[in-house]
Amino acid sequence: MKSFHFAAIISISTLISGCRNNMGNEVLKEKKINRSSPATTYFLNVNQDVINKPIVKLSLSKETIYNVVETEELVTKSMYTPYRGLYELYEFPSGLLILPAAIVVNVIDFALLGLLPNRFTDDLLDQSFAGLNPCLNWESEDRTISETLTSESKIVDTREEVVKRAAAGEKVTIEGEVMSVDSIKTDKKGVARLYLHDASLKVAENIEKLRKLKVYIKKGEPEETSVELIIDRNLRMRMIAVRDLIAAYNVNKSGKRLAALLLNIEINKFPRLALKFESQELKAFEDNKEFVKEFNKEMIALSTTKS
Repeated sequence: MKSFHFAAIISISTLISGCRNNMGNEVLKEKKINRSSPATTYFLNVNQDVINKPIVKLSLSKETIYNVVETEELVTKSMYTPYRGLYELYEFPSGLLILPAAIVVNVIDFALLGLLPNRFTDDLLDQSFAGLNPCLNWESEDRTISETLTSESKIVDTREEVVKRAAAGEKVTIEGEVMSVDSIKTDKKGVARLYLHDASLKVAENIEKLRKLKVYIKKGEPEETSVELIIDRNLRMRMIAVRDLIAAYNVNKSGKRLAALLLNIEINKFPRLALKFESQELKAFEDNKEFVKEFNKEMIALSTTKS
């Protein structure tokens, strides 16, 4: 009786614990790329050092440097299917059913001198014996578990990656000896344009002292990227002339005087300012029909004379 109890305990323990199906080891090779915090440098370029035109084109680019470390990790994993005792309730009878078929197939294969695929004949026997073995489950990819055995990492490559691109949406500040214009922003191509006629109106009384411009971009103290521009004497004289013409017009405004002013501004090579000033004045006098009529008449006369 004791022997029976002992055998029962051993059988139940076996069914509960059983053996896992070892499916071999798998070696995985994984590459990892780590980039350090980037260092960014800005480059400010101007299409001319001596400014002789009322429009200054600025281009801003940035260069980002990454320190890259490329590593390779070799991981060895043990693949297995864990044992589940309850699965034997259907695997054991299935193994009994498969066994005759497996024997017949292997006899046929023997008669055909091994023409049947080994994978087919061997799989049938393996499935049958695994099902009949109460301590072993069938192999199952769905239930496969991996267990890391070893992990080794090594550095494959270290390098610097340099990425250059336009600095879009950045604020650029322009300062002069007697002026500080509002900051301008770069477009999506990293380009910004400074219109000196706007600046000249802000420092009308001090244009004579305007000799240099400092263009810079500040990205936190003390980092600064800057260039210095020199104002051409001829351009400065034209800016003074336009300032005086606008001042004289403001003293006594009329449609006829506005037409003459715009013509002189264009002669001094400030066409953008002429258009801007025309739009500004006509909007201010849009309800004054006499002013608008006089302006149009004088513009036609001046255009005919100019032709």
